[in-house]
Amino acid sequence: MATNKEKQMKIIQELVKKDLPLPKRKKLLDQLAELEKQGTEVKMRKRRKIVIQSTICHKDFEKLTIYELINLRNAGLSFTAIADYFSISTSTLHQFKINYEKTYYRYFRQDKYKANKAANFSWDEKP
Repeated sequence: MATNKEKQMKIIQELVKKDLPLPKRKKLLDQLAELEKQGTEVKMRKRRKIVIQSTICHKDFEKLTIYELINLRNAGLSFTAIADYFSISTSTLHQFKINYEKTYYRYFRQDKYKANKAANFSWDEKP
């Protein structure tokens, strides 16, 4: 299967031909625009993933978004474990959650949290 770039190059080669009828040219231009849009979306997703990984790896709480916190919680991590990892207090983390309460409760899934917490060993809980 051809990659996005290869498909774009084939379309561009077709567009360069001078004897191409107008409806076919318009159709090819629309296809090219769609492929470019898909390529841009892939790059944006990749960049977002890199930024999130960097934020978590470098323990940079100031750059953490509510969506990343929700993903960590859905992965089965407790507030205590997340706060310990970022070297902040749990009250700071709870306040952060309260600031974005509507978004937090829209995307946080208690059943996912419990399933993932049960699947993982409980290294984050204190004896």
